Amino acid sequence: MSMIQCKECGKDISDAAAACPQCGCPVAKAAETAPAAPVAPAVSRSKKIMSAIGSTIGVIGVICLILFNVFKDDLTKMALDEKVTRSLNDLCEERFNRKPFKITPKENYVYEVIFNDPDGKEIWPYITEPVKFKYVKNDDGEKLDFASDADRALWKSGREAYSALH
Repeated sequence: MSMIQCKECGKDISDAAAACPQCGCPVAKAAETAPAAPVAPAVSRSKKIMSAIGSTIGVIGVICLILFNVFKDDLTKMALDEKVTRSLNDLCEERFNRKPFKITPKENYVYEVIFNDPDGKEIWPYITEPVKFKYVKNDDGEKLDFASDADRALWKSGREAYSALH
């Protein structure tokens, strides 16, 4: 409880008093004199929940976009490696009736095809060295080509040796 001044006689009176004990002037209550503070409309619980769900979905969406942009080059390269590996396997099956021992992606879209197991468990005499192919994409489309003339010669000699015996 605090003291206020009577607006009529100026004496100190309790703010809880209904009127000034000196002059009888009615005391205005604080609720009557002060303008009411605006009350924010109550937000329903379901609106709060929907807002939280919407915010969560938005944050997850932003995170997914960021991750996609960070990893899209890796995903594209992985898909290309898989596609080229299938094509090289098919090419070896078609030319030699045999899949290579290993196909290894190298830098700059070069793929190394190895026919022999380095441990000597699987020996294939027609192509004894790794052959490198290069993936090329241009206006004419996509293709696999030999990475060098030496690779082309190695493949050709292996193909001729295989064809002579089969």
